Amino acid sequence: MSIGLAAFVALCQTLHYRTGREVYLRMTRFWGKFLLISMAIGVVTGIVQEFQFGMNWSLCSKYGGLVTLTLFLTHGANFLRLRTKGELADRATTVAHRGAPVAAVLMVGFLLWTASNQSWDAVVVGLAILAAVAVVLVPTVLQRNPTQAFGGTTAAIALLFVALLAALFPNAVPSSTSHLFDLQLSAASSTSFTLTVMTVVAVIFVPICARLHGMGVPGLPSPSRSR
Repeated sequence: MSIGLAAFVALCQTLHYRTGREVYLRMTRFWGKFLLISMAIGVVTGIVQEFQFGMNWSLCSKYGGLVTLTLFLTHGANFLRLRTKGELADRATTVAHRGAPVAAVLMVGFLLWTASNQSWDAVVVGLAILAAVAVVLVPTVLQRNPTQAFGGTTAAIALLFVALLAALFPNAVPSSTSHLFDLQLSAASSTSFTLTVMTVVAVIFVPICARLHGMGVPGLPSPSRSR
C-alpha cells in the first residue's frame, strides 16, 4: 500500500488539475497525509513492511534514520526558501533555523559513533567536522544568501555518505551482534552491468534534475515568484 500511494496521489492530483473537480483535491489531501507518514517512517526505520514482519532494527539503522531525517528536512527547507517567497519562505526559514543545529549534532555523533564502532580514522573525523560546519552555518547565511545555505546542506549530505563509506569500508552494513556477520560491499552490490548502467544514468540525469529544480526551466516562470 505504501509503495502504490505515491502513484495514486499523483493520479488524484492530475485528475483534479484536468477536471477541476473538488473531490479529487480532497482525495489528494487525504491520501497524501498517509503517504507523508509512510515516507517519514521509512526514512527513520526502513521500509514499512518490516513493521508487518516484526523485524527489529539495529541501533545503527535507528540513529542513522534520525540523522538523515533531520538533515533532509533542513535541506528541503533550504530548497523551499530558495524557490519561494512570502509566508511559505518564512516558514521554511524557521524550519531550517531549528533543524540545522539538531542535524549537525546528530550527524557528528552518528559519524563518531560509527568510526569508534568500526575503526578510528582521521579522515572520518575530519569529514564529520566539515559536514557539521556546513550545516551549522545554514542559519547564518540563509537570510542573506539562500543559495549558499542550500549548497551547505548539499555538501553536508555528500560529506555524510563519503564519511560513512570511509568508516564502513569494505562493509556495507555492520552487524549488531558481531563483525563476523557484517555485510560486505562485494556481497551487497549489484552486478557489474547493473552498476555501470546506474552510473551512466546518474551522470546524465543528476545534472539535468539539478538544473531543473535549482535553476528553473528556460521559458517557464521561475518558482521563486510564486507566493
